[in-house]
Amino acid sequence: MTSIVLTDEQLARLRRHAETSGLSLDEVVREAVDAFLAHVADTGASPPSEPASDTADTPWQPPMVRTGADGARVPVPPAMSPDEVDELLTQPSSRARGDYLRAWLRKRNGGGIIHEPPPGPPDPEWQARFDAALARIRAHVPPDMTPEEIETLITEASEEARQERIAKRVAEDRARRGMHD
Repeated sequence: MTSIVLTDEQLARLRRHAETSGLSLDEVVREAVDAFLAHVADTGASPPSEPASDTADTPWQPPMVRTGADGARVPVPPAMSPDEVDELLTQPSSRARGDYLRAWLRKRNGGGIIHEPPPGPPDPEWQARFDAALARIRAHVPPDMTPEEIETLITEASEEARQERIAKRVAEDRARRGMHD
């Protein structure tokens, strides 16, 4: 997980795009990052240190938007071949498209996983708590489960917990407004 700082306008535009495309904000951001990284890989260009100008030789192009099999608007990285675009658009859901895009990017990236290096050696107390939590998780995971399956379960559980927190906040806000009306 990485935190980024966006302007209010950027965040508002991303949220509007997420709502109109039927994707979560996380999916929109990940797809935009995937498209940018695919562009960088295709052109051999270094990521810009500042926004691209009109005079740049290879300006970054946003993904084109097509309609998926489920009727959702699907951003398509410009670097995808027509066959890859067809395969992406036939995926039955946004989750399946996300899985396809991640696999596509890994394939283009030589099978490597993109991640940020750790900031430095962790605090020993934090590391002990982390190791204990990891041991508790591993005790409940079947030994034949792949890392991708584990990641999917964690993502689903995290999303369920997030939805529960949102529902609780909404209910609390409604109750509070009801008291003051």
